[in-house]
Amino acid sequence: MDVSNGAYGLALRSQDIAKIAFLYLNNGKWAGDTVVSEDWVRQSTRPIVKTGETMECLQSYGYLWWVGTIGKYSSFLELGMADR
Repeated sequence: MDVSNGAYGLALRSQDIAKIAFLYLNNGKWAGDTVVSEDWVRQSTRPIVKTGETMECLQSYGYLWWVGTIGKYSSFLELGMADR
């Protein structure tokens, strides 16, 4: 069985990534059920470390999320690469 450390090396389909985004945009709820606590969503997407990046959306890092701003909006995002 292959095990990933979670920070990299995951092989996810676009649909799976969209589900994670939907879960976080709904404060950890899926179809009315709490899958991830709202507190964890809030804590994991807050800035923990300043990165020194020049792009506004990448200036801080949370718990596996890039945290910053896009224009006047607070943002959190994940980055990845296609392996095809």
